[in-house]
Amino acid sequence: MLVDLTSACPRVTVDSAAGPETWAEYNARIGAALAKDDDWDGILVDRSDGNESRLVDAYYARSIDPDRSNRLLSDYAAFDQSWNAGLSGYELRLRGLVGGGKLIFANWGYPNFGVLNGNNFESFPSVSQTDYPWQRLVEGPNGEHGSYFDWLANAQQPNLTTIETYQDESLPGPGGDGSYINPASRPGFVPNYTKMRYGLTTALLGDGFFSYEIGTGGHGALGLLWFDEYDGAGRGRGYLGQPLGAARRVWDPLPTADAVAGDGAFETQAQMDRWALQTVSPASATAVRDTSTVRAGTGAMRVGVSAADGADWHAKTYHKVAVSAGKEYTISFWARANVPHTVNSWIQQGHSPGTTWPISARPRSPRSGSTSR
Repeated sequence: MLVDLTSACPRVTVDSAAGPETWAEYNARIGAALAKDDDWDGILVDRSDGNESRLVDAYYARSIDPDRSNRLLSDYAAFDQSWNAGLSGYELRLRGLVGGGKLIFANWGYPNFGVLNGNNFESFPSVSQTDYPWQRLVEGPNGEHGSYFDWLANAQQPNLTTIETYQDESLPGPGGDGSYINPASRPGFVPNYTKMRYGLTTALLGDGFFSYEIGTGGHGALGLLWFDEYDGAGRGRGYLGQPLGAARRVWDPLPTADAVAGDGAFETQAQMDRWALQTVSPASATAVRDTSTVRAGTGAMRVGVSAADGADWHAKTYHKVAVSAGKEYTISFWARANVPHTVNSWIQQGHSPGTTWPISARPRSPRSGSTSR
């Protein structure tokens, strides 16, 4: 069931003392009353992500009817905007009623940093790798949820931002009896150490928390897992020592100036036009400015290769830059491809004899998709 959290939710009277309320106002009032009890440290707002039209699919909901007209929508942009506004208003109201002395923690939260004590990145990374690759989740930009670094830097203190990794991503499917077979109950069960270490080392990039669990079908009730990495195989908590300083991005800013002078942003067609595409038959390719899939800003170069003959230089793009002997230069780029693909980069003299120097590549993270930039 998806309750109406939008700003357009109608008001009804549930409690005559409170008067007419939207669902968000009602829930905030009830939640705040519970949280005022000294036995409560705070409130977890589960499933507090924005743009909930994503739930319209074969698994969750066939449609959403925000205006109660019984008409199917073809465009949910207005609904998402109203949902996000309603969600932010709900959390702001909840914080106002609870006060600053209680925790309000979000699960896959909308980046409402000003009122929340952090975010839980549940089922990291498996549930999110297709739509939100590692770099977007950890470093950003990630406007829909906020990145791990964003939450660590901007959420309210105490900050409980957590990387939560699961052994098993599955859930009981629709149409079944709802039962769940716990992998840890099977003879010879061995945790996925690779996955655990992937989540743990990601959490250690910042000052967040980490949890490794069997799955969302029962959390700790399915079994509590302990790993040597948590205490150095018996050496005790804190065996890794304390950080010597705040986490920082090693490659930002670039150690030398951008020799392409902004043309790599592809923000305008004029910037795109200063790049050249060269093909040698029988290879064939096109290059256009694309605004649908970008790393940053509003544009990227989309290269479509319709024919290839095995020689990578038979379909290439290039940009002219002026360089001087004895100086160091940095080249940084982001690329996606629709199939596993090797991207070769090199510098070549623009005059005879056309000497070529390969670039020493140090990729920051793997990418897949359909745009080269």
